[in-house]
Amino acid sequence: MRTVTDLKEIQDLAVEIFTSFKQCCEHYDLKYFLAYGTLIGAIRHHGFIPWDDDIDVWMPREDFDKLCQVFPEWEGGIRHYINCAVRTPGYDRIHAQICASRTSLNMYGRKPSYKEGYFIDVFPIDGLPSNKTARSLRLTHLQLLKNVGTMYSYDSNSKGFKNRLLFIGSLVFKGIDIQKVMLRYEKIARKTGVKSDGYVQIPYVNTGGRNMVLPAAFFSEGTTCEFENMECSIPKHFDEILHAIYGDYMTLPPAEKRVPHHHFDLLIEEEE
Repeated sequence: MRTVTDLKEIQDLAVEIFTSFKQCCEHYDLKYFLAYGTLIGAIRHHGFIPWDDDIDVWMPREDFDKLCQVFPEWEGGIRHYINCAVRTPGYDRIHAQICASRTSLNMYGRKPSYKEGYFIDVFPIDGLPSNKTARSLRLTHLQLLKNVGTMYSYDSNSKGFKNRLLFIGSLVFKGIDIQKVMLRYEKIARKTGVKSDGYVQIPYVNTGGRNMVLPAAFFSEGTTCEFENMECSIPKHFDEILHAIYGDYMTLPPAEKRVPHHHFDLLIEEEE
């Protein structure tokens, strides 16, 4: 195993994982969209944001669920595998990860009980009740379950005030079956289908860890955009989505903020 620090090598690995994911979606006719910083990169740079170190995608819940079913047969775990609540004991996240099999991660402050290789993130898009009060109650319930998952894997070596608080919080939940908590989250999230004139939630963005509510119409249609020399699916209403999440997303941030946002050591097994 060797430690990888070169950003270009990390980005190339992300593209390798994404290519397998994309081919799987095309084979099984699954809908996906580039998401968050990856979507900004596609629009602004036709590839990665130059300092970004990962790939994010959105999938409607029904496509997300099918991906979790079919991806293990698609890849067979030889080059890539999927971590998700329905497949991975001890899994503590509300989204899925497609991971590179020959890699492992040391996530600063986190020590999950399951194998976590270098990954791309796959975020589900879930429908919400049309009634405002019911929508608020649903979001609160889901937020509480998500918070348990967020705290669960923080360890005693966590550094920084926020991470130390998360570790202290995690002590309350040691011994629980976190996979059941995440499956409970998914069961509740599935209760309301997506209605064209309704609302959807997308997982945590720049909102303090809270899921974000957007009109379902924003995700009703797709188009394509170039990303790292591939034609990839993006929401047709990408401009409205990115403005809602980031504001003026076309303006580059200050130089001091142009840094990768993940904090990990990436180890990779050399191919023979």
